[in-house]
Amino acid sequence: MRPSSRFRALGLLVGCALALTPHFSARAFETDAGSPPPLAGREPLFPFVLPWDDDSPGVTNLAGWQSEPAGARGFVFAAEGGLFVPGRDPGTRERIRFLGVNMAFAANFPAPEDAEKIAGRLAKFGVNCVRFHHMDRFAAPRGIWAENLRDLDPAQLERLDAFVAALKARGIYANLNLQVSRNYLGYPVGEGAPHSHKGLDLFLPEMIEAQKDFARRLLHHVNRHTGLRYADDPAVAFVEINNENGLVSRWWDRALDQFPADLLAELSRRWNTWLAARHGSAEAALAAWGGEPSASPGRLDDGGIDWVRRADFAKRPPALQRDWLRFLAETERGYWSHMREFLVRDLGVRSLVIGSQLGAYSTSPMQADMDVMDLHSYWSHPEFNNRRRDWNDVTVRNTSMVAAMDGAYAALPSLYRVEGKPYVLTEYNHSSPNTYAAEGFPIIAAYGAMQDWDGVFVYSYSHGHFPWGSGRMPGIFDIDQHPVKMATLPIAAALLRRGDVSVAPARTVVTLAPDQAIEVMRTAGTRVTADRFGASRHEALRRRVAVRLAEDGPDPVAPPASAYEGPITSDHGQLTWDAHPREAVFTIDTARTKAAIGFGSGRTHRLGVLEISPGRTMQNWSMLALSQMEGGDLGAAGHALLVACGYIENTGMTWRDADKHLPGDWGRAPTLVEGVAARFALATSRPVAVWALDERGQRRERVPVTAAGGFARWEIGPAHRTLWYELHVE
Repeated sequence: MRPSSRFRALGLLVGCALALTPHFSARAFETDAGSPPPLAGREPLFPFVLPWDDDSPGVTNLAGWQSEPAGARGFVFAAEGGLFVPGRDPGTRERIRFLGVNMAFAANFPAPEDAEKIAGRLAKFGVNCVRFHHMDRFAAPRGIWAENLRDLDPAQLERLDAFVAALKARGIYANLNLQVSRNYLGYPVGEGAPHSHKGLDLFLPEMIEAQKDFARRLLHHVNRHTGLRYADDPAVAFVEINNENGLVSRWWDRALDQFPADLLAELSRRWNTWLAARHGSAEAALAAWGGEPSASPGRLDDGGIDWVRRADFAKRPPALQRDWLRFLAETERGYWSHMREFLVRDLGVRSLVIGSQLGAYSTSPMQADMDVMDLHSYWSHPEFNNRRRDWNDVTVRNTSMVAAMDGAYAALPSLYRVEGKPYVLTEYNHSSPNTYAAEGFPIIAAYGAMQDWDGVFVYSYSHGHFPWGSGRMPGIFDIDQHPVKMATLPIAAALLRRGDVSVAPARTVVTLAPDQAIEVMRTAGTRVTADRFGASRHEALRRRVAVRLAEDGPDPVAPPASAYEGPITSDHGQLTWDAHPREAVFTIDTARTKAAIGFGSGRTHRLGVLEISPGRTMQNWSMLALSQMEGGDLGAAGHALLVACGYIENTGMTWRDADKHLPGDWGRAPTLVEGVAARFALATSRPVAVWALDERGQRRERVPVTAAGGFARWEIGPAHRTLWYELHVE
C-alpha cells in the first residue's frame, strides 16, 4: 500500500535535508507517537548456531529464486559487458548475477549424503554459484589426486561429481579452478622455491604442459550423475586458468630473485629473443638504453643479456626498465591467451574463461583476451607477524570498514573494472575474528549492484574442517559456522542478485593504454587502477567507474587524496557512505531493502518509508537491514526479513591485545552473538506482525507492534535472543 498522504507531505518537507545528510536525530522526525529516548544497555552474549544441514522453508529461504537446474537453458554468456543466460523465449536473454562461495581443499569433496544437505543450505541462503578452489594441492582426502600425485583419485572424482550434480539440481552453477596451489612434480620446493611455483609456471614449458594435462583430465571427465563432460556442462559457468598468479607480480615481489638459476635460463632465453625482435641485437638494445655499462643487467657467455633482477631494477636506466616490463607483460599475456585458446579450441570448453586476478597479480591489459575480469579483495586480511607464513601468528585488524574515509574495499574494486568486460570478485571477505564482520556482504553487494558487477564470491564457505556442524566460528575465512555472516547472505542476495540496488545511471570512464600501464608498473607493480588516470575512490561511491583499454592514452597521475569532506551519496540516491569520525554509518535506501550499518546508535535514520533507530551496543555499532522477500515494496503486503547483527565471538575466545587485533585462543562451541536493540517505524496503514525467528528461520515468538498515525512501530532487543526477524504486512 502507498504511504498515507500525510506521510508523503512530510517527505516533501524534509526532502532537501535528506539530500544533505542521511543521519539526523529522532527529534527532526517526530510523528504522532513522538520520539522516545535511545535504547540503552546490553545483556550477556547468547549462543546462536545456524544448523549446517538446514534448508527449512520460510522467510529466510531463497531457494525459490533458483526455479530450474543450473544451465537448463544453456551456457552463461557475455554480452555488452555483462553476463546473461538464454531467455525463456527464443531469441531472448536474461541478465544473471552471482552471489557465490568458495569451497577449498576437502570441502570440495563432501560425502554424497552431505552434498545434498550443503546444496540445500546454500540455495536457502541465496547462493547461486560455487567456486571449486584448491582441489589440486593435495592427495585424497584433502585434494583430487591419488597418493602418487600424478593420477586423479576415482573416489574423489565421484564425490566431486555428486556435489556438482546436487548443486546443479538446485540452480547453483560451478566455477572450476585449474591451477591453484599444487607444486609441480620434479621441481624443488621449500626454502628459496616459489610458493606453488607461481611465476615459473607461466613460462616453463614443462609446467605449462602439466597444466594442460590436468585440465584435460578434469574437463573431459564425464560426470556420471549428469552424463556430461565438464567441458560440455552448461552448469559450469566459469573455468579459471591459474589463481593469483602473474609474471610481473612475481617478479615485482622479488620472488624471481630467489629462484634457482637453472630454472631461469628459459626466462633469459625468451628475454634475448624478445630483444632481438625489438632492437635487432643485444648491442643495439644496449645502445637504445644509453650505451653505458650501467645500462646492462649483465652479459651472458653467449653474448646475450641477462634478465633484470628486481633488486637491481631501480639502478637501471628508464628505457631498460620499460623494455623489461614490456617483455614481462607480453610474455604473461601470451601465456593467458595461449591457455585460453587451448581450453576453447583443443578441449572444447564453452564456459567463460577467467585467467587470473587483477590488482596484486595481473593487469587488465595482460588479461584483455579473457572472457571475464576478476579481482580478489578483503577487509582485515590477515597480516603475517613473521616471514614463515605461520597462520597461527597473524594480525587481523579489528576495525569497521564503514569508518574508512576513502571508501576502502567498497570503492577500490571499481577502480579495476574494464569497460565492456564482465566483472566478478571471486574472493571477498571481512576476515575473522573481526567483530564488525556483519557489514561485509551487504556493503559489497550494494556497491556491486550499483557498479553493475556480475558476481561476488565469499572466500570461503569451508576448507573442509569436518565435522560440518562444529557450532563455532572456525577460523579466519570460513563462514559456514559464522552466524552473522551467514545471516546477512540473504540481504546480499536481494541487493545484488535481485538488483534491489539499481545500476547507477552515470559513469566515469578513463583510458588505459599498454605503455601507460608500463609507467604505473615501474613504481607500483601491477596495481594499475583508474585513479591513476583521472578517476577517484570517492567517484566509485557515487557512480560507475571503469577503464577503457586503448592503444594510446594519457600519462598516469598521482591518485587524488580521499580526505573526509562529508557524506557521499550515490547519484541515484540509494547508497550513502558517511565516514564521519566516531559516527560513521552506511545506509541503503531502495524500494525493497533498507539498511543502516555502523556507529549509528542514538540517532534515527530515515530511509523512505522506514525509520531505523539503533540502540546502544557493545561497540556502539550494528548492522540493521530489512528486505522484502515476498510481495511488493516495503510497506506493501508481503513478507520481509529483518537482520540485526553486532558483536560475535566463540565461547572462551581470548585475545592477545586490548584492541582484539591478535586472536589468542579461538575458543570453543557454541559461537556467541550480541542481541542488537533497535526501534523501527514503517509507514503503512496495513496490519503488521513481527516474529523473532529461531536458528532455522522459523517463527519463535511474537514481537509487539503498535499502529498510530500511519506507522507500524516495533522494538527488537537482546531479550529475543536472535539475529533475524520476520515482518508480515497483510
